[in-house]
Amino acid sequence: MILFSLADVAVRSCIGLIFISGAIIKLRGWLEFQSVLAQYALLPSALVKPTSWVIPVVELLVGAALLLTGHVVPAFAASAMLLFYGTAMGINLVRGHSQIDCGCFHGSAGGQRLSWLLVARNAVLAALPLLGVGADEPASMLVTLQGAFAGLVLYLFFSTIDSLWAIRPYWQRGDGEGGRL
Repeated sequence: MILFSLADVAVRSCIGLIFISGAIIKLRGWLEFQSVLAQYALLPSALVKPTSWVIPVVELLVGAALLLTGHVVPAFAASAMLLFYGTAMGINLVRGHSQIDCGCFHGSAGGQRLSWLLVARNAVLAALPLLGVGADEPASMLVTLQGAFAGLVLYLFFSTIDSLWAIRPYWQRGDGEGGRL
């Protein structure tokens, strides 16, 4: 049971940090996020501006709740949001709109273009917070601290992979220099 509790705290911490960092970056680059949201073309134009404020605020609240509580509501909320984001990406990929930025904003210089790999990533991330739902007993203080540290390490690993993933190979860049050595 201790390993299960440790994994639950680690996953909640990692996903919470992903949500908080994404929210902060979206709020700091609010106009850019508003533009990305508009490019998805899923909302009436009158709702893009208010939604571009609501999403990062809700992400911030859900992320904080994942870090600070063991309740199931933040776990379900995080999973629902990740599935919603993945669905929005999938809709645009089916429409042929793969050249727009995903809007994830996790330190990705220049952003990430939509791909089915991002949809799959969101599906996996959506499943993770639900792994600990139904745990019978809360984690001890030591397990909570170990889990939080493990979650921080997982978050740093995720952020590193995410940043590397966003780097487009030299030959795929649209700067007119692609393919020339």
